[in-house]
Amino acid sequence: MVSNLITLGEKSLVVGPVGANKVLGFQGKMEIPYGHIKAISQGMGILSQGAWRVGGTSIPGKQVGSYRGNHLKAYVNISGNEEGILVELSNEWKDQLVLGVDDAQLWVERIRGKLVELQGSGGLDNQAVETKATKKKSNHYRWLFWMIIAVAIVLVFLALWDLVRQSAQFAPAILGLSGLLLLLVLGAVVFSVLAGKK
Repeated sequence: MVSNLITLGEKSLVVGPVGANKVLGFQGKMEIPYGHIKAISQGMGILSQGAWRVGGTSIPGKQVGSYRGNHLKAYVNISGNEEGILVELSNEWKDQLVLGVDDAQLWVERIRGKLVELQGSGGLDNQAVETKATKKKSNHYRWLFWMIIAVAIVLVFLALWDLVRQSAQFAPAILGLSGLLLLLVLGAVVFSVLAGKK
């Protein structure tokens, strides 16, 4: 089973993580205007440069999530048996996409062919502004998500501190509140993944 469903749309490259990869990598469907693609090639991009995973999942044979390194930000979704394609971006929330596919050379040729076709018809120039509003909205939701996680973690530490003091007076209420916040975050993640399917 492939990690990504890639579609060559009329105006944008559509990448959708498949199955549990949406939740493991905190990422739903992405639409990248062709005008924002700087280069496409076979390769592992940021993964081969000693990057740090800053969100997502990394287990033997599977990397999915956000990575940072060498002043670059990347979204990675690749399994051990897949070949990687590197999509270098401009004017997007990430600098690179590293995507696992069955036949990397075939996908590189398809995407390059679409870019050449659009350059010939002059269809690449008008798309540079399309995703700026979406990018800002997405970033606000990400900050809200991480703020709720931080508040839940602080509440768990307060409950533990209350337990260590052996008073345990407020621990059940604090743990209940932090559990509720974590359930809200989980619900928001599931909702965003389901909304990304549309």
